[in-house]
Amino acid sequence: MKTYNVFLNCLEQLLHRKLLIATLIITIVFLSLFTWALIEANNALDESPNVIQTDAPIGTDADVAIAALFTAFPMAAIIIVGLSVIVGSSLLPEELSSGRLSFLCSLPLGRFSAFTGFISASLFATFLIGLFLMGGIVLITTIIFPYQLTSVPEAVVSFFIWIFVPWAFISALSLKFKRMPSIILTFGLFGASSFLGGLGQLGRFFQTAGRIDVQGLITAGNIGALIFPLDTAYRSLLHGITPANSLLSEPLAFFGATETPDIWKM
Repeated sequence: MKTYNVFLNCLEQLLHRKLLIATLIITIVFLSLFTWALIEANNALDESPNVIQTDAPIGTDADVAIAALFTAFPMAAIIIVGLSVIVGSSLLPEELSSGRLSFLCSLPLGRFSAFTGFISASLFATFLIGLFLMGGIVLITTIIFPYQLTSVPEAVVSFFIWIFVPWAFISALSLKFKRMPSIILTFGLFGASSFLGGLGQLGRFFQTAGRIDVQGLITAGNIGALIFPLDTAYRSLLHGITPANSLLSEPLAFFGATETPDIWKM
């Protein structure tokens, strides 16, 4: 119960921060614009139902849905990762510098309870906003352009991992280093992970096409996933929420994921 009280207190502090409020406002505006764009696209398709000509036994909903998801998710991912890193790198250092955390640790509360309450609040806040934004994108898309998700369990598990990785890393760094070095190092690993993940995705795409031997590219992607699995979780999340019957899966392979990353299959 003591840890729970610290958690609620920290969560209340976070709710009063301009960063969290601004992120929530940006999220609402983003989802509103996204909804408007999809409604306009739906109206355009209703007026011209034969815009996409295909002999495949599927309609256009899945194709428009995957294009919408792959357009919206990168921007949403930047918002959530940025929020997680900034909040995670500022909460503990500020509490330590103000002396408030040291004071709490001196009480019968206990050091573990104090630290757990503080860092879990930032995780919970990031998780809620991430769920609101990412879940909102998927929900709005499935309502306007109904489609069947490829794998709901994969999407759910990958989402938890994707939220947890940057939070855990920045929380650990903020205990040892100052705020700016922690942020720079985290974003540096994020960039490296995305680059190596892109190489792995490219390798899987060529391997599926049977064109060249690209095992080196796939290995590079797996190494990036082992070092910092943020990009792998993101691509796995994309794979889970994409339409199972879209013709655009292969053309959009370079921008996301067409199958579960190899590292999750090991």
